[in-house]
Amino acid sequence: MKVGSLILVFILFFFFNALGQITSTSNLSNHGFYYELLNFKSNQPGEALVEEYIELPYDKVSFVRAGSEFEADYSITVSVYDKSKKKLITEKMWNEKISTKDFDETSSSKSFNISQKSFDLIAGEYFFQTSIKDKNSRKSYSDGKIFEVKYLSPKYSISDLLIVSKKIQQNGEDKVVPNVSGNVVLQSSTFPIFFEIYSDTSRQAVLNYSIRNSDKDIIIQDTASYELKKGTNQIYHTFTDTNLDIGTYNVTVKVKSPTEGNVLVASKDFNAFWYGFPTSVKNIDEAINEMVYIASASELSYIKNGKTLKERIKRYKEFWKKKNPLPSSGDNMVFDEYYGRVAYANEHFSTYVRGWKSDRGMVFITLGPPDNIDRHPMDMNAKPYEVWEYYDLNRSFVFVDETGFGDYRLVTPFTGDLFRYRY
Repeated sequence: MKVGSLILVFILFFFFNALGQITSTSNLSNHGFYYELLNFKSNQPGEALVEEYIELPYDKVSFVRAGSEFEADYSITVSVYDKSKKKLITEKMWNEKISTKDFDETSSSKSFNISQKSFDLIAGEYFFQTSIKDKNSRKSYSDGKIFEVKYLSPKYSISDLLIVSKKIQQNGEDKVVPNVSGNVVLQSSTFPIFFEIYSDTSRQAVLNYSIRNSDKDIIIQDTASYELKKGTNQIYHTFTDTNLDIGTYNVTVKVKSPTEGNVLVASKDFNAFWYGFPTSVKNIDEAINEMVYIASASELSYIKNGKTLKERIKRYKEFWKKKNPLPSSGDNMVFDEYYGRVAYANEHFSTYVRGWKSDRGMVFITLGPPDNIDRHPMDMNAKPYEVWEYYDLNRSFVFVDETGFGDYRLVTPFTGDLFRYRY
């Protein structure tokens, strides 16, 4: 059994729903699932070990009734190519099945299944292509990225860091549930991580842990002495009293040993956000400003005029609670959809201003994705323009790039009840 898998393999298929308590899959990128590639030491001489963890939300697959339960079936294919993406190095295909007795859970983005596969490879850069196919709906998701596979020496080295979603005891042993998304909910003052240190002999080591904010300032720091044993040392560390705010952070581990001149370093970025908030919300005041297309002027003024951050957050949450079409559900579809559109606008329509402030962003957030887009980037004797069509409204909207720098301005009147947010 692979070393990197040892602490995880027994719980990946039994505790997938527990992650829903402390992570969120709101605002997934276009591939529809989360996945993570990590370097561990291989048991194969001269090779490196890559562990891939794949997290698929329940609402991305179709469930069918099977007796008293609901079941979903999907297949996963992981193809590993060389860096040029032309030569297939290895490929693994397998099937997954999810079952639940709770019908509401079948459409939840907060519950998900985690899969894992290991790859022994020679150190170097590879292109990992991960594809998922839902067997019931035939819908597919796919994404790929270049990943550097590192050879970790058995003499003295450190694995990549794994953010831990939950730690449990099973058969008297500590087990961890991985946080694949890297999105950490701020409902707890603790932040646990897992990693491995490899050593060819017993030795003393000092482990320095730190968390930095987006300005690269160290905001949390821990130090611990450790007696490394010969072989693989599996280390679980928990930061306490973190009290992080919404934002992007970096966690770093440095290992110093009196008998070694080099310092081992491993680091990882992660996002912190509040429970129930989409992961794209990284600043509450900016998130309030982004509500301009769904909140009235008086509602926005009321929220913004909260004297403290705590008061603004309280009013913000109250607004969205009223918008929830299913208050008894843990999900708020209107909330998730709205900020999903904002995130898309920021990613695709940003120029001189953030995408949500642009004309295309305004139309996209208010009316949703158009049924058809007719693009004209290089027509003769015409400036670049786009025509967006909404069939159910029987309306078309024309955007013209007057400057040639991607700043498309709406030239079609946007009046009447079009400003009413639709979902």
